[in-house]
Amino acid sequence: MTTPTTKILDFLVLTFGLSTPLCYLIATAESIHSYSAWLMWTPGIAALLTKLLFTRSVASLGWRLRCRTNPHLP
Repeated sequence: MTTPTTKILDFLVLTFGLSTPLCYLIATAESIHSYSAWLMWTPGIAALLTKLLFTRSVASLGWRLRCRTNPHLP
């Protein structure tokens, strides 16, 4: 059984691991706009990877792939 501390540490390690190359590119590049946009996504990607690592599914997040139609439209 995993503890919340383990999950938090894994999230932080993944966030650090995903953001470090981007921080290096931002520090050495002339234009930071494209890299900074990717840098903002790293915590979200790390959270999804952590969720997949520990539960093997993101179904509990409540996301649905099926399309719902609006009954009020003609």
